[in-house]
Amino acid sequence: MLYFDPTEDAHAQTALRELWEKLVHAGGIELMPLGEYPFSPLYAWVEDQFGVSWQLLITPADTAPRPFVVPSFLFGGPAQNKAKPAIEKYLGAFEGSSLGNLVPWGQTMGPATQDSVLFADFKLADQWFTAMDSGAETEFTFTPGVSLCVNCQSHEEATRIHQALDTHVLSDQSGSIVDEFGVTWRTLLAMD
Repeated sequence: MLYFDPTEDAHAQTALRELWEKLVHAGGIELMPLGEYPFSPLYAWVEDQFGVSWQLLITPADTAPRPFVVPSFLFGGPAQNKAKPAIEKYLGAFEGSSLGNLVPWGQTMGPATQDSVLFADFKLADQWFTAMDSGAETEFTFTPGVSLCVNCQSHEEATRIHQALDTHVLSDQSGSIVDEFGVTWRTLLAMD
C-alpha cells in the first residue's frame, strides 16, 4: 500500500496517477480500477509485470498522516472474511496499537459478505498495516514465504505475544509461529 498524502505533497494525485500509469503500461494488470472509493478519493490496485501487488491510495482529508509504504494483508481463500477478527486479535496482542479506518463492504461482493472488510488500516506497536477481505474468489492465502518479525525485549514478552496471537510453532529451527488466520510471525529477542 502506497499512501499519497496531499497535506504533504500538493501534487499527490498527479504522482499517484503517474505511478499507476507506469505500472499499467509496463505490463501490469488492473485489479481495482483507478477511481474514487468509500475509503479514498483516489485509489487503484495494480499487479505489476513481476506479479507484485501495489495499492495506490490518496490519504483521505480526515485521516492522520500515514507512512508512504504500508504492508497490507489480503484475507482470501481459507482466511476469507476473517480480516476483522484478525485485526481485533492483533490490536489486543501489541501495546501501542490503534485502529485507524474500518470500512465494511456494505454488500456481498463475490465471497466477501456485507460485514466483511473492504478496507482497514491499523497500527501495531507504532507500525501501520492495512487489511481487507478479498472481493474475488482466491485460492491463495498467507504462507510462511512472508513473516512478520517482532522485536521483543525479553522471553516473557515473546511468550505473551505468542499467547495473545494464539499461535502454534511452525518450525523449532526457525522460531516461526503461525496464528489462526495463517499469518507467520517471528519473535526476535533484542541483543544487548
